[in-house]
Amino acid sequence: MDAHLVVFKLTNELYGVDIYRVQSIIPMLQVTAVPGTPGFIEGIINLRGALVPVVDLRTRFNLPLATEGQKRVVVIVELEGLQVGMIVDKVTEVRKISGAAIEPPSPFLASIDTAYLQGIAKVDEQMIIMLDLDRIFAPHEHQVLKQAA
Repeated sequence: MDAHLVVFKLTNELYGVDIYRVQSIIPMLQVTAVPGTPGFIEGIINLRGALVPVVDLRTRFNLPLATEGQKRVVVIVELEGLQVGMIVDKVTEVRKISGAAIEPPSPFLASIDTAYLQGIAKVDEQMIIMLDLDRIFAPHEHQVLKQAA
């Protein structure tokens, strides 16, 4: 089955999420920390009057932290009826990927837990790690995100 992805960078890797789950892409805003939340939740932002929890995907995936002053963006996605912001390094493109170019995830290809993955797309000598938004957060973490908002 073909996939329509918003493709973004984290460190030196390309990741993609289903375009139909992406609500907007915004510049990094001031994030307000929320005491008592897990470390991967940076805090909340005020997005057009709504409080949106923001997750740093580098922290979530145990990747090296961004350097001070590195420009980053927030991808706002829908997760079980809740808006969640994902901090990424850079959105590179929106791309349609042929189902023939998508393979099941391999633990040897990805730098993150394969439980988070839908597949690996091979396109133009590059690999795009396709994230499964419903599995990035455990069911009990969905509740934490709702409480943070």
